[in-house]
Amino acid sequence: MTQDSNESTQQKRSESEIYDRQIRLWGAEAQAKMSQAKVLYIHITSLSSEVIKNLVLAGIRPAICDLRRVKDHQTFLKQTPCFFWSPLEKADDDTNEPQPPNQKRPKLNEDERTIAELVQPFIQDLNPLLGDCQVVPHGIADLTAEILQEFSVIVASHVTPTDLVSLAGKLSQQQKLIWMDSFGWHGSAWMDLGPEHTYRPEQGKELLDPTVLKPYVSMKEMYSIPLHKATNRFHKKTPPPSLVYHKTILAFVDSKKAWPETFDPEEFVKFVRESWLPDTSPSLLDHDLFREEALKQLAKQATVEMIPVCSVAGGMVGNEIIKAISGKGTPANNTVLFEGTTCKGWYFLLKEK
Repeated sequence: MTQDSNESTQQKRSESEIYDRQIRLWGAEAQAKMSQAKVLYIHITSLSSEVIKNLVLAGIRPAICDLRRVKDHQTFLKQTPCFFWSPLEKADDDTNEPQPPNQKRPKLNEDERTIAELVQPFIQDLNPLLGDCQVVPHGIADLTAEILQEFSVIVASHVTPTDLVSLAGKLSQQQKLIWMDSFGWHGSAWMDLGPEHTYRPEQGKELLDPTVLKPYVSMKEMYSIPLHKATNRFHKKTPPPSLVYHKTILAFVDSKKAWPETFDPEEFVKFVRESWLPDTSPSLLDHDLFREEALKQLAKQATVEMIPVCSVAGGMVGNEIIKAISGKGTPANNTVLFEGTTCKGWYFLLKEK
């Protein structure tokens, strides 16, 4: 009993020393909430890997769900570079690049594991205090409310709208859902923090009384809003470009019933200009964002992720998740957007005008 007590005391001391700067910034209460939280990441991408890194280093336990086989997704792995795996060319050449502790990078085109199994050891090495990183061995459609109930936040990437809306229907009002993707120079994250989410606004160094985040727009409602009706006084015709492009990509993905590893530019342009846009927002057919050349360029970038964009957007999203878990600070309501060509970031309220 004494030995167990000493080990517990030593662990708490280690945590206090490692998270000292965070405790000074957010406070002990916020850090305690973060230590008790658990985040489920559905599909590992460059963007989600940045969020994983940020939150694991901050002391938030991860679980990962990605049944995609490594050897069957070579195109994806080439287009989605991150620190959890090497580019294929380097992996095949057995280069002398530094290896993470206790783990050699395998040759990806020969790897029988799932992507979740591939990245699990690298995630565990980020913060040994958190113990083993849980792998959830289920497809998205098989994630039941009972399986999901242990997670405070669910972060989904490269997920079809149909699957995402179905997933949202299985969550309680206290759980948070983040839907995010990056594509070329753009990063976009949609956030459903629940109808009862409360936070404590900050006034200087003083925390004010708990406040309910309003207005509340569910994930299903967010996705159903036509682009020409998702405007405000600063964006009078459409939302910011990153959100426009994300919604356009998601509509195409939904029509395919899966997330393609490559988009055919001609097929993409035909779907957007002849099918989806005339049915949802015909007034935008002449908008510059939907010119044929602009859409062809978007199709080429739709499945390509850029590390600098993911680093910035992932930092923004990670910060919002910390605020959502701790209840400290005013959270974004309800999208986080980043455009790399202009280095602009937005918090945009996606609601019907």
